[in-house]
Amino acid sequence: MSKNKRKKICIIGLGFVGAAMLIAISKKNGNNHDIIGIEKNNQKGLKIISDFNKGVFPISTNDTNLKKTCKNLFKMNYYRCTSNLNEVKNADIIIIDINLDIKKISTSNPEIKLNQYLNSFKKILNELNSSPLFIIQSTVPPGFTENYIKPLIINNLVKNRININEIKLCYSFERVMPGLNYLSSIVDNWRVIGSLNKKSANQSKLFFESFINTKKYPLTMLPSIVSAEMAKVMENSYRATNIAFVEEWSRLAEYLNIDIYKIINAIKIRPTHKNLAKPGFGVGGYCLTKDPLFGIVSNKLIYKKNFTFPISSRAITINKKMPLQTIKLMSYHTDTFKNKLVALFGISYKEDVGDIRFSPSIVFARRLKSLGSKVIGFDPLIKECDDFDLFYNNKLPDSKNIDFLVLAVPHKIFLNIKFHKYITSKKTCIVDSFNVLSLNQIRLLRKENIKIISIGKGNA
Repeated sequence: MSKNKRKKICIIGLGFVGAAMLIAISKKNGNNHDIIGIEKNNQKGLKIISDFNKGVFPISTNDTNLKKTCKNLFKMNYYRCTSNLNEVKNADIIIIDINLDIKKISTSNPEIKLNQYLNSFKKILNELNSSPLFIIQSTVPPGFTENYIKPLIINNLVKNRININEIKLCYSFERVMPGLNYLSSIVDNWRVIGSLNKKSANQSKLFFESFINTKKYPLTMLPSIVSAEMAKVMENSYRATNIAFVEEWSRLAEYLNIDIYKIINAIKIRPTHKNLAKPGFGVGGYCLTKDPLFGIVSNKLIYKKNFTFPISSRAITINKKMPLQTIKLMSYHTDTFKNKLVALFGISYKEDVGDIRFSPSIVFARRLKSLGSKVIGFDPLIKECDDFDLFYNNKLPDSKNIDFLVLAVPHKIFLNIKFHKYITSKKTCIVDSFNVLSLNQIRLLRKENIKIISIGKGNA
């Protein structure tokens, strides 16, 4: 990105993606450009803005580098945050990180919150009388940007008597991983860009090169916006399908009391099969629980052809039921769940992440409570969660009366727990739902005759 002119860069939406983008961009460009983060004027948005404007990264994370960088950038005045949309006026680059949510997650008839998203975009355009480069990062159905966003931008250019050939629009999806390497997942990762025209492609390329390590992680420039949109949806659909495939075979492994993790590792020796997923407690988070449905949405909303997506749809159905498979495995070791005390370790949907959106742990807890169990939640990364009878985040719950201790998420902090000393009752059964326990932890637990059952292993 040219340093001859001081540019104004606005990031709209400071959630899991936008917040990290703000820091990544500010770290490289905050000294010679104006970097502004914009959030909603509501309780949640104002809290995010307040945190950022104190140098505090607003999202729970174990990435100490990200938190330290945020603090340092704030001290250097490399960014600022606001709820005032008027800040987009005269912006050179506007990055859209607002969510296009699905309001009905149905494999036959999913519905997106179309008007909510478009109204948010219209509010941005109402503040503009220029033609900035728009970079859309929201996950959207293939064809959405050109069929819904492009016409809105053109209408605004006409209203402001700007030549419509001045439109600058591109789509570039993120691959953010909000764990221990949260910030690195922005700057040290491959980017895919699809642009509307040559001017958009050139400007977006210069922009991403300004803060991403493109020497090691080169940009991929696709020939169209819809190509990039489809790449995002296909990538997450593949991941969801891969997980569902392994989930099916895990049931047989449990029945046979063999270790599917060893089988998967044997298969992955073959270079062409290294991406084979591993079994787990369930699929959660914002992406894999909905993105495979965007092919159906795209067909329904835009193309209106007889395209079907049976594999992607089936993956959603299988993955949604994964937490209930852990309950089924537990049922082989108890006559009833009524009045049982179950401790669930790991409430977030992913290891070392403080995010409970669509968390399978919540599905699990609700189901067990409906069966008459009392469920304790424990997760050091989550401050509170209303779906549990008791919740702990800064100390271990008392283990005295626990019937089942379920390990749902492989947080690194769990590797430091001496479970063989923590568990004080021989009646307690440990359910390792995500291959959380180390070999040494397993050895010490078995030495104390503490029962262990595992997803994908059974009693293996």
